Amino acid sequence: MLKRTLLPLLCVLLAACDQPAPPAPQADASATEAPWLAAEDALAKQLDNERAERLRRLTVSASGFGDSIDGLLDDPTDERLNTARQAWARLYQHFNESFVVLVCQSTLQPVNLVRLERADSFPILPGYIDGLSEWPGSGIVNDMAMPLNRDSLLEQQAATLEGEASIGLQVIHFLLHGEPDAARPVSDFAMVTELDEESVGELADQPNNRRRLYLQLATDLLVEDLLLLSRAESPLTITAECPTGALRETVARLIRLESLGNNTQVSQDYLAADARKLAISGLQAAIQPWLKQDGSLVEWLDLRAPGNSGKLAPPPAPDSDTRITALQALHAALAAAERALRTRQ
Repeated sequence: MLKRTLLPLLCVLLAACDQPAPPAPQADASATEAPWLAAEDALAKQLDNERAERLRRLTVSASGFGDSIDGLLDDPTDERLNTARQAWARLYQHFNESFVVLVCQSTLQPVNLVRLERADSFPILPGYIDGLSEWPGSGIVNDMAMPLNRDSLLEQQAATLEGEASIGLQVIHFLLHGEPDAARPVSDFAMVTELDEESVGELADQPNNRRRLYLQLATDLLVEDLLLLSRAESPLTITAECPTGALRETVARLIRLESLGNNTQVSQDYLAADARKLAISGLQAAIQPWLKQDGSLVEWLDLRAPGNSGKLAPPPAPDSDTRITALQALHAALAAAERALRTRQ
């Protein structure tokens, strides 16, 4: 009787021993990812806000600049020339303030990288564009053998040398301002309607008429490029290239501008002093929101690329002796963070 009772019990116990142990409780994956996902959401929100505001201003100023050039060519007066110069300065400020998001935008379509590069190629060779005091017959404006149209200007962009810019913001600046010691008079934009005995070529070949057409074509192309760059058709995603890589490119641009302090001779590589000052100010404003130590980018990098975010210190003011060194350190930190993020993609 006892054997008949114990035997079934023993079988039950042995069977229980053969069963696999229950699985150990797994960590909640969502709980592990939650901190950096939340940080990425905050970063994406900042990127969307920056994109919307920066590109709104750029779009408005680009359209306004186009209108100011139309007004100047319709009625060349000192007042309209000053208005066009002021509109250029406003546009250039907003272009540089938008540079981080413009680089991010350019990751969506490769053709945008071409548009962004030609929008502001510098330094330039002014004698490639128009006559200089020492060489009054130089430049595209005075080359009657060169047809002036959209395609020809695109073909002439950096045709043989990088500084041979035929389009872009700096080219238009030189057309509007002239040389530092020989400011452009408004009479240079007056239409020539009759040929005199000293005229060479047809009406369309006269320097004033070619300068007017050149300014119109370059402006139309610039405004078109900027409006296409500003279109927010697709959402931006957080990647190594955006905004970290875009910030690195912006800082590299700042370093380059800082090194061009003495490029004010029109007979060589040239960047107008006021344009350089505007660019530095605008790019400084572009990077500033991303470098706050309690900001969304630093918090996100702490989780996604540990060890890099602590080096993202804002550079000192432009007149500081340590500025170049600080900008180089910032560029190195952004490059390291970008490399670390690429390994996670």
